[in-house]
Formats: sequence, structure tokens, C-alpha cells
Amino acid sequence: MERTLVTRDNTEFNSEEFTFSVDGRAVFSADKYNGGPEGGFASVFWKMGGDFDLGRVLGQLEAFHSAITADARLKPASSKHIGIWLMNGECPRVDYPLYEDGCLSLVSRFGDTEPSLLRVCHPYADFGIEGLGSMPLWSERHKRLGVIGHQDLSEHVAPLMRATGVIVPEAVLAHALRSVYDFR
Repeated sequence: MERTLVTRDNTEFNSEEFTFSVDGRAVFSADKYNGGPEGGFASVFWKMGGDFDLGRVLGQLEAFHSAITADARLKPASSKHIGIWLMNGECPRVDYPLYEDGCLSLVSRFGDTEPSLLRVCHPYADFGIEGLGSMPLWSERHKRLGVIGHQDLSEHVAPLMRATGVIVPEAVLAHALRSVYDFR
């Protein structure tokens, strides 16, 4: 298994761009921005593999939420929006509270929607599903997930990637992700 992590500096945005490939096939792309109130943040995006319905993916995002919430090592961002953003095509963004009756409940709250963007803004990370433009999110071309964070989330993002159809061993993913989420 040939693994390649390509990095490129982007001086215009004070950032680094990453592309991780296995056997010549892109697995994820990422951008790490340096500076800011938290010392920087990274955004990691990947295309889902396999045949997933929206409810199953929302369930995986709920499991990711539970994992980061339970990790006592993670620290909240000092100031950020907390809640859920939902966009559908070219309609304006609609904001929802993070919890309803004390629960995240993405499947029951949004399982019947066709969003072009669903982002959960949690104190430790932003994560969700993103489409491009006004096309329906759940078209084959737009099955893309992402996690944005200001600290090392590699041990939580790697299992989420595996659970959403990325066919690379979890340990290999976590190793590559640590380079992205390293803010030293």
C-alpha cells in the first residue's frame, strides 16, 4: 500500500494544503490555517465510499458527536457559533439549536431532508455533509463529509472516515490526519 501525503504552503492565506492518497487514489484533502484565537484550525474533507443513505450517515455523525463529547482531553473553542446550519439549494441558511430535548438527534430531525449543507457546530469541532452549489446533496457527485477543528481530532475522524466507506485502515488514516491536526 503506497501512501502519499502531499503538502503545499499557501502564503496568501497563511495556510497549508494537504492531499492524502493511497495507491495513487485521493483519500482526503485538507487545509490547515495558522494563527487566530485558537492558534489555528484545520478542515478535512473526503468523499464517501459505498452506498449510504442519508439516515445512516447522520447516524455516523451522531456517533462522532458522542465520541468527541466524551473525550475529556478536548477543549472547546473560545468563541464560535454553536448550533446546526442547514441549507437547501439556494435558499438562505436556517439555524437550529444544537440539541432538541437534550439530544443531538440528527436522524429524527433531518433524516427526511435533502440539504445541500448540514453542519453541526459543536464546541470541539464543526462537522457535517456538504454539497457543491445548488445541486441536491445526495446526488452521487456530492457525497462529501468534513470535520473542522482547532485541536487533534485524528483518533475520532479516522473511525468516522472508515464508517462512511473510506477503504483505508483506521491506523493509516489516523497517522496521516495527525499531520493535519498538528498545531505545534
